[in-house]
Amino acid sequence: MKTSPIIAIATCAERPELIKSEQYLLSRLPVLGVAAKAVVWNDPAVDWSAFQGVLIRTIWDYHQHITQYRDWVATLTTKGIKAGNPVDILLWNAHKYYLSELQAKGIRIPSTLFIPRGTSLSDIDLPWSEFVIKPAVSATAYHTYRMSGTALEVRRPLLQPLFNEKDMLIQQFIPSISAEGEYSLVFFAGVYSHCVLKKASDGEYRVQAEYGGSYQISTPPYALIRFAEDVLGHVRSDYLYARVDLVIYESLPMLMELELIEPELFLGSPDIQEQFATSIVRYFTPQ
Repeated sequence: MKTSPIIAIATCAERPELIKSEQYLLSRLPVLGVAAKAVVWNDPAVDWSAFQGVLIRTIWDYHQHITQYRDWVATLTTKGIKAGNPVDILLWNAHKYYLSELQAKGIRIPSTLFIPRGTSLSDIDLPWSEFVIKPAVSATAYHTYRMSGTALEVRRPLLQPLFNEKDMLIQQFIPSISAEGEYSLVFFAGVYSHCVLKKASDGEYRVQAEYGGSYQISTPPYALIRFAEDVLGHVRSDYLYARVDLVIYESLPMLMELELIEPELFLGSPDIQEQFATSIVRYFTPQ
C-alpha cells in the first residue's frame, strides 16, 4: 500500500505554530495526499530524515542566525530532502545583493549603493537627500533606517559598528512607498495568483504589520504583473512560491524586494488557500 509523503512545515521558535492564515494546511494537505507537521527550523531535536520534504514558511528569525540557516539548508541537501523553495534559491535570496544581479539583467530597482562589510561611513558619498539604510541579510525591516544626510552624520557613531559587521545597502528613498503603497504580487508554481496593496501608517514608511502597516487585496495594473513575470524570469522556474514587492515610481514599476524564502503570502480567501495547497501537493509529489 502506498503511503503518503510526510513534509515538515518550517516555522520559528517565536511562532512555532502556523500563522492563522496557514493553519488550514495541517488538515487540508492530508486530504490531498500529503501528511504535514509544523516544525521549528532550528530545533536541534528534530530528525529531518523523518521527512520527505520541507515547506519553508515562517522562519522569520533566520536572518538573525544566518550561519545556522545556511548550514541547515545544506543539511537538507545532504539528506536528500526536497525543500520548497529549492535550496539554491533559499541561499541566493538570503543576501540582498541579488538585487544587483537583477539590476544588471535590466530589472529596475531603486538607486542603490552596495556597501561591503567593513566600509567606513566617512568614505561613502551619498547622492540623495533622503535614503534608506538596511543590512544585506535582513527581514521585517530589521535594522532598517530612513534618514537624511544630516542625520547620517549625527548617527555615524551608532551606525558604524553595523557597517563594520555586515554587508549593507543604502537606497534612495522612494516617496511612492508612503504615498501610494507597495504592491505584493504572489505566484504559485510560476503562475500569478493574487496581489495585495500594503500601506504604511501615518508618519511611517515601513509597510509591515509590526509597524502599523495594513493591506488589502488589489487588482494591480497589468504592467505590474508583466514586470513581476520579467523579474521571475531570471529565477529558476521550479519554485513553489514567490512574492514580488513593487512600487510605481515615475509612472514605471520598480522592484523593491523579491521574496523567495519565508514571505507572508496573504492566504486570506478559501480559493487562494486551495490554490496554494494543491501547488504544494504537486511540488512534493511530482507525477
